[in-house]
Amino acid sequence: MQRARIYGPFEPSPNTTIPKTRRIVAPLLKADITYSTIQGMKCTWIIFLFAWTLAACDHGLVPPQFSGTGTISGSIEYVGEWPPIENLQDLRFVGMRFVPSDTSDFLQLNQMTISPGLQKLVDFDSFEINEVTTGLYLYSGVAQKFDTDLLSWRPIGLYTNDGGVFSVAPNETTVIHIQVDFNNLPVFPPTK
Repeated sequence: MQRARIYGPFEPSPNTTIPKTRRIVAPLLKADITYSTIQGMKCTWIIFLFAWTLAACDHGLVPPQFSGTGTISGSIEYVGEWPPIENLQDLRFVGMRFVPSDTSDFLQLNQMTISPGLQKLVDFDSFEINEVTTGLYLYSGVAQKFDTDLLSWRPIGLYTNDGGVFSVAPNETTVIHIQVDFNNLPVFPPTK
């Protein structure tokens, strides 16, 4: 008694005609290419591409190597008449690694270096911030909080040397100078 063969969903029965593309390829290779041979070749290529992709990958989503920290040391000169004390809720140096487009950008705290509070109603002040992130600082200066609202900050003096850009290198101190002219406050948001 002969057993009937059951063909799977991806294997043609003996009565199935082979498409023209398979009939053309078989004589060129001088081999009998069957449907299961083509399926095996597809699996081989998929395995090869998967192995090649794995070999081409490096360490994936590993964070970059920590490059250390530096220090920002600054001096501030105040020129002109100070605003009323009720408009001086807080005063700080803020170094940003981006150029803000509006006050909502002040919420990008991980891209900023902020000093402790600065002195008010003085002619000169200085600050030093240790262990700051190394790299370029594109927009930096003295910021005034003029109201109790969370986003009521504005720049009153900017670092302007070298186009307003400075860099902090690992284990080094970057020294900057800022002049605050209360009669000529910077435009905010900055123009491009």
